[in-house]
Amino acid sequence: MNLRPIRYIVLLVILLHFKANIAFAGWEVQQSGFDSLCILQYYSSTEVGHKLLAGALEELKKEGKLNQLTSLFVVELLDDSVFENEILSLLQKNNPTELEAALRSAENMHNPKVIALRDAVNNAVFGTATVEKINKELNSYGLNVLSASHEKLTIYEKDGVKHFFAFLWLSIK
Repeated sequence: MNLRPIRYIVLLVILLHFKANIAFAGWEVQQSGFDSLCILQYYSSTEVGHKLLAGALEELKKEGKLNQLTSLFVVELLDDSVFENEILSLLQKNNPTELEAALRSAENMHNPKVIALRDAVNNAVFGTATVEKINKELNSYGLNVLSASHEKLTIYEKDGVKHFFAFLWLSIK
């Protein structure tokens, strides 16, 4: 009996299972340190919470806590290449000099060239199509994205490509 085709099928199943597990993204409802406030945290590759933002918002609505939602913590959204490219495109369009200086300099968060990019990054995040989609979803629950904010902006290189990292959140009301 030839086991070769069976090995390929088993390997394919393992690869698909692995790919499905790392492709999962989710939104988790978290109570803040104050009982009257809560946040939603986005995870890019962890099987937690709700796969869709609408599911997390629906959970808050059912629990009567929708009005307690103050922010979306979206650090791992920076792992998404589409979102990161949206930010980069807006920075290249609106702040090309500051972006180029930051990309050419030492990329740590204390570097004056990176510090000069902070407000521009907030504006770029707020102007992305991704945040527009999030805002549209929030609008259906009577909420709006008010602003984008971050802390500890750094730029790092991986496989010859520059990437952003920051503790990123969207304030909502």
